[in-house]
Parts: sequence; structure tokens; C-alpha cells
Amino acid sequence: MNRDILKRIKFRETRRKKTGGSGTPLGKTRKKLKSYAEAPRKFTKIFTKTASHLRKIKKIEEEHGQLSQKGLHAHILAWAREILGVIDIDVSIKGQLPDESRPVLFVGNHVSYIDIPLLMASVPVVFVSKAEVSKWLVIGPASKRAGTVFVKRESTSSRHRTVQAITDCLLERKQSLAIFPAGTTSINESKPWKPGALKIAARHKIPVQPFRLTYEPLRKVAFIDDDILPTHLWSLLAHGDRVKAVLEFGEPIFINDPVQDCEKIWHWTQGAHAEPTKPSGQRSEKKSILPWKRRSKKDNP
Repeated sequence: MNRDILKRIKFRETRRKKTGGSGTPLGKTRKKLKSYAEAPRKFTKIFTKTASHLRKIKKIEEEHGQLSQKGLHAHILAWAREILGVIDIDVSIKGQLPDESRPVLFVGNHVSYIDIPLLMASVPVVFVSKAEVSKWLVIGPASKRAGTVFVKRESTSSRHRTVQAITDCLLERKQSLAIFPAGTTSINESKPWKPGALKIAARHKIPVQPFRLTYEPLRKVAFIDDDILPTHLWSLLAHGDRVKAVLEFGEPIFINDPVQDCEKIWHWTQGAHAEPTKPSGQRSEKKSILPWKRRSKKDNP
């Protein structure tokens, strides 16, 4: 094992074993056909599992009162690991493991929606997300219950409320928070981050721990350009080969100069992928997320 790797987790879907059969390994063609045939079941399972965990939490809270943060995190952890198991993903964790005894502000690159369950399965954390996610079927209510802080980027009043919500999360609830400062998914983030979150950390002396994520196959996982959530997820589930992810944590720091420190952290996170001279492959914000949009040939990687 690579000495740099602190932990390696293979998330696999739990299914009842079938008896019979010759046990002969599947050929590449049969394996691909099987993956395509399994995609509809896996796609449905992701949403049914999310809805199931949400119902369990509601039922527990109706009978016994609001869950503690520890209890809520246990459900979030179980959900995240089950979702990663459906996707079939191997995760290698590198760098300095986070200190879970105190709230930390995590900042890093944003490649795909897979980043969220992957981080949730690795460290107790809640997220800052764009307001549109709160309206997504099943995912929206689950995100709200998980403590996600939603923000409307174009709204000044919403940004002010977000600052207060982030402060309350870190100081009052004492929960670690993850932010993707780029605000959108991409392979290479061509624009430096805005230092707003780091200013909050500096003001309240909250430690900041950077992270960077990379995947293989990268383009199959990356949610960029004109990708649409349902079709992209379906394609990922039908891919067949296991996804390999590397989550690397940098050393936690206390912010002295939010602007300079933000730039340094941004440069470090961009080391996760290829040369910055290549196209950034940022996700277009002009396209609305419409279900089941058919992708044209030019959209395919």
C-alpha cells in the first residue's frame, strides 16, 4: 500500500447472493451489458434509499423528539456509504486526517455531486449549497434535514443570511462545515476563489482545512458543461467499471490574511488534476436543470 494513503475504503452494494451458475468471469461485452441492465435499478435505489433514511429520521423524531447531532450524523453516514456502494466506488484518503473534536471549515475543489456523499462518508460535515438544490425531488428535503446552508448567489440579503448561518453552524451548533468556494463544478477551476468564507474563519478563529478530490475515470464522474443530473447519473451507473476516488486533506491552518491564504489554498487544490492550461470544463450556469434532457452527440465526452 502507498504510504501516503491513510485509509482505503471500497464501497460496494449489499445484495443477496444468488446460487447456481458456473462462476466463470464475465467477458467485457457481457459485463457492459449487465451494467446497462443494472442502471435502472441502481438509479431508482439511490432515490429510494434517500427517501427511506429521511422517513426513518422523521419517524424517530416524531416518537422521541429531535435527534442529537451525533444521532443525525449516524444516519447521514449510513446514507452516504450506501449511496457510494450503489455507485461502486473505491476511496483512498490521504493527507492529515481531520480533528473531529472541534468544528472545522473545510474548503476544496468541486468536481461532481459525488463529492458530497464522499465527504459525508469520510468526516462529520454539513454543506453550503445553492438554493436550487432545496427544490430537488427527495434530495432537497434530505439536504435541509442534514443541515445544509442554502444561498442565493445573486441575492445580497441571502448572502448576509448565509454569513450568519455559517457562523451559527460553526460556533453555536459546533458543526464542521464544507464549502466549495468556486460555487460550481469543474475539472480545473480557472477563476480564483472569493475569500468570503475565510474572512468568517479569520474573524472567529475557526481552523480551515483544505481538501482536494480527484476521480478515475474523471470525465465520467465530473458534472460539467451541459450535463443534466438524471442523464449524467444514469450514464455513471451504466459505466460498468468501478470508480476510483482520492480525497486528500491538507494541514489545517488559522487564517491571517483571507485574500492571500485563499489564493494559496486555491492553488493547492488545483494540483488534484491536469495542467491548468487545459480547458476548465466548468459547468454552465445558464442551463436550467431539466429532467431527462436528451444529450446530443457533441455533449458526449
